[in-house]
Amino acid sequence: MRGTRADGSTLMSKGGTPVYSAFFQQSSFATHAIANERYMVKVRKDAPLELLGPFACSGQTGAGAVLNSMQPRAGDSFAVFGVGAVGLSGLMAAKIAGCDPIIAVGVHDDRLALARALGATHAINHRGRSDVVAEIRSITGDGVRFSLETSAQPAVFREAVEALIAAGTCVLLGSARSGTEVSFEMPFLQFGRVVRGVIQGESHPQEFIPRLVDFLMQGKMPVDRMIRSTRLPRSIARRRTPRGERRSSRCCACPIEPVETAAIRAACARDNGAGPHRLRGPLPAGAPTEPWTSLMRRSIRA
Repeated sequence: MRGTRADGSTLMSKGGTPVYSAFFQQSSFATHAIANERYMVKVRKDAPLELLGPFACSGQTGAGAVLNSMQPRAGDSFAVFGVGAVGLSGLMAAKIAGCDPIIAVGVHDDRLALARALGATHAINHRGRSDVVAEIRSITGDGVRFSLETSAQPAVFREAVEALIAAGTCVLLGSARSGTEVSFEMPFLQFGRVVRGVIQGESHPQEFIPRLVDFLMQGKMPVDRMIRSTRLPRSIARRRTPRGERRSSRCCACPIEPVETAAIRAACARDNGAGPHRLRGPLPAGAPTEPWTSLMRRSIRA
């Protein structure tokens, strides 16, 4: 999230000052992008490109954790903690694998309703409850064979582990801040339970993303159900479009919370909070203070 390439360098500069653009190796508000050849993925020609963006991050992270890492068999029980874009991707993959039951745990009724529509057999609203593990055991008997943790909350992570049957596996996907700790009872883990972390679904994107696209085209992974279009703040839309180009002020957003620059946050405030933007914490030292695309365009012109 430093806005640099892997070696710490930046793609562009202006007047000798670095221009930061590669946040998580992408710039989501950019009109144009420069990509490394090894990051390119070839997809089928009849695929709707406007729906494929989520597969590169949340899609392969959630679905890959299930299909590549867990590799469940039909009839294996499954629970997902957190039903944002990553959790829902994992849930749809669990349905593809034939898991049953599929239990979705979250705190938003609308997302839990979407989880049911996408394949969850049960939905549990965690808000204000301390008996989630007991509820899962009442559904399954002894617990689930697989659990997927996407919330990055230590207490929820512990529940995802405690919901396992003996020899069950919990995969951690939620990214917590450095220094975040969680504890488990050692005797509970001794009964063969496995706790592991997974990055980007342990996938080979050039092979796995086309597989996810096939699932989309077959109606098995309808990511369009978790995508919505929203208008960019007017000030950003004006600044991001050079004179003479066709203006587009709409973008797609999955149910996630992107880190943004101070100027984007301020622009949203000026435009009455338009857009799904919310800053999670302080900006890193040296981060830009105006929209990335504005910096990129002015640096290219220079």
